[in-house]
Amino acid sequence: MKEYIIIGNGGYAKVVADLIEKLNGSIVQICNSDDDYNEKQYPNAEVVIAIGNNECRQRIAAKVKHTFATLVHPSAVVSHHVNIGTGSVVLANAVIQADAQLGNFVIVQPNATIDHEVILENYVMVYPGAYIGAEAKITQLKTIKPNGVVERYQVI
Repeated sequence: MKEYIIIGNGGYAKVVADLIEKLNGSIVQICNSDDDYNEKQYPNAEVVIAIGNNECRQRIAAKVKHTFATLVHPSAVVSHHVNIGTGSVVLANAVIQADAQLGNFVIVQPNATIDHEVILENYVMVYPGAYIGAEAKITQLKTIKPNGVVERYQVI
């Protein structure tokens, strides 16, 4: 059974904990912040940064010494031709089409749709219900708001 450390203890951390349980993982530690994180504890565990703020995820990722988990909810529909970066999380009922690229530490919230050949750079947050059109590019640290629409080929 895979072991996980969650950094973050808010609502998003609860969602991540639920996902880990659905994936039959074991949560060995929940840290309120990176201040509570101990790199020597649980050396075989993978870390999930369960903090929605993009800048905070970036800051914490630079400090953590463990391997990072990449999690995909079992109800997400993800093409086999998608690259998902380290530390990224794809939540329930998200759809990610062929040749999309998700950078590191990206969060795709429930019911979001990422169309074909979309690029999401590192530390992007896509909120529930958002649609990102084909071949769009979302640059590092950007947030797509709930039910937001990014048109095809658009760069944000």
